[in-house]
Amino acid sequence: MRDEEMSKSSGLEEVSERTQSTRMKRSGDSTVDLVCKISSIVNNCSDRNELSERIRDSLMETRTYLDAKIFFSDEIIYYLDSSSQIVNHSYDYSPTENIPACARDFLKSDELLSIASACKEHDCPLESSNLENEHRFSFKLEIKEKTYGVLCVNALDHLAMDSEEFQLLKWISSEIAYALKRIEREDYLKTAKEELQKYKKSLRNLFSENLAIMIVLDPETRRFLNANDAALNFYGWDKETLLSKRIEDVNTLPAETLAEEMKKAFNREKIKFDFKHRLADGSVRDVEAFSKRVEIDGHDRILSIIHDVTDRKVAERELQKTVEELKKITLTVINALEVTMNLRDPYTAGHQVRVTALAMAIAERLSLDEERRDALRFASMIHDVGKIKVPSEILNKPGKLNRLEFAMIKEHPLVGRNLFTEVDFKVPISEIIYQHHERF
Repeated sequence: MRDEEMSKSSGLEEVSERTQSTRMKRSGDSTVDLVCKISSIVNNCSDRNELSERIRDSLMETRTYLDAKIFFSDEIIYYLDSSSQIVNHSYDYSPTENIPACARDFLKSDELLSIASACKEHDCPLESSNLENEHRFSFKLEIKEKTYGVLCVNALDHLAMDSEEFQLLKWISSEIAYALKRIEREDYLKTAKEELQKYKKSLRNLFSENLAIMIVLDPETRRFLNANDAALNFYGWDKETLLSKRIEDVNTLPAETLAEEMKKAFNREKIKFDFKHRLADGSVRDVEAFSKRVEIDGHDRILSIIHDVTDRKVAERELQKTVEELKKITLTVINALEVTMNLRDPYTAGHQVRVTALAMAIAERLSLDEERRDALRFASMIHDVGKIKVPSEILNKPGKLNRLEFAMIKEHPLVGRNLFTEVDFKVPISEIIYQHHERF
């Protein structure tokens, strides 16, 4: 009995001491000091964990709570306990440490304030005196329908909060919510800025390390603003020298013509250009330039990707020269055939000249390309070449042909096609020869 009375006496003394401390800590000066500290913390903290720790320290210094903690809603996960019941758990603690029972379902409720008896869980993250008269007060950290977490404080019920204390903690909770929103926005902006810097760096690397020749021009002054390593290697100047030049120092076009071409690129009227560019050693190279207006650091620029096509142009010119020579040879052979036919059949000679003239007039009216005109000219000149197999006495017979003679004449389109079947033309000249008679 005496031990029990001594225990009660000790408890009363502890309560008396806490009550006196509460009165002192909840004085007007203490409250003003707390408000100032909270205002400074929420305006200056840029990390929410630091914010949580400093808020707790300020509350513990100026109030008589057993403990105070902030639990963030995005750190609450769900797991199955031994009885397969879903319970809340905070990342801040080990799997055996739950958030306080009083706040376990609070985050999912519509309430802004929760008051409950303190749980007696051994692993509760809030410190406790293990007295029967403990209470937990939970305040939701919410702003514009978004809940950032919950502020939990542990206090003795004989020190139960009055309305002023509740209003103070509600104000603190709202300030914490605004601070968390600011930190969230700052973190988002910081992350976005870092991602933007990474993206810009990747673009710079894509430009500078690209194997294609790339240059950036000022559309107004036509000066070089940037050039990648491939461009420096191609033109033969160092970067400082190249960036001191204008595009007309490289492009062989007259300045007025070049200005018009750049205007087309700027207005996106044209993308592909064929130019000749002069290099540092004085040589001139054929290039294809793919140019387009782009925005760089808020300014309109001309980005050009240059392809050196000199070797291809040389090959094309050589090929064209060969084609022209082959055309001359073909024309010579055809002329020889025509002369041979003229000797055997003077009528056919005049006829082929007239057919050729008529075919060329039709080709002109139809705007046929040069290749198709050449094919039509050749076919017209020799369309009756198959008559070379018909005896000259039949071709020049003054009277009417008999059935056998006419049958031989009718074979000349087929004979002509067979003569040119093995000749490799891009267009089917042999078929033109074969089809020049609609019917016999």
